[in-house]
Amino acid sequence: MTAMSRAAAECFSLREPQSVPYLFRYLVPVLADTAEAVQFVEEVLREEVNLGRQGDIVLIGRRIVGAT
Repeated sequence: MTAMSRAAAECFSLREPQSVPYLFRYLVPVLADTAEAVQFVEEVLREEVNLGRQGDIVLIGRRIVGAT
């Protein structure tokens, strides 16, 4: 992640680098396309966000807003 951020900084002026949820995304390809699956993924996302805010887990996703 450090290398990715460094590479982005070489091309852009980084304005808003953030750690964001990512682990919930692993569920999407393995679940059926149903309303129940959507609700489950949404709940897992909420849980990941809350655990990240509490410092219980490290959010591994990255959102980087930059400008040229």
